[in-house]
Amino acid sequence: MGCNQAIPNTEHEASVHAPEACLFFARAPQDVTEEELTALFSEHGAVEEVSIYRSWPSAKTSKGCGTVQFRDKAAASAALQALNGSSNLPRLEGPLVVERMDPRK
Repeated sequence: MGCNQAIPNTEHEASVHAPEACLFFARAPQDVTEEELTALFSEHGAVEEVSIYRSWPSAKTSKGCGTVQFRDKAAASAALQALNGSSNLPRLEGPLVVERMDPRK
């Protein structure tokens, strides 16, 4: 799933599900949970969805990356500024990478 949203039907939906409200993260611990990521990112605004990339759906460990969909662009911007390069997750071996999601990738 992740940040691939349906085309919005209204202006309100466009602001709520704007691609700018989606962030990509990398360098998270392989055993990180959606709950840990939701807790971390929600300190900066309402998180609608966290998707952790895994080698296969039933894999217990992740690739250490994924996406976070925020309710609005302002929350995503606040999280990006606060968390990129941070070490706010337990078990991190280096700084967390947080970027705007590029829908073309």
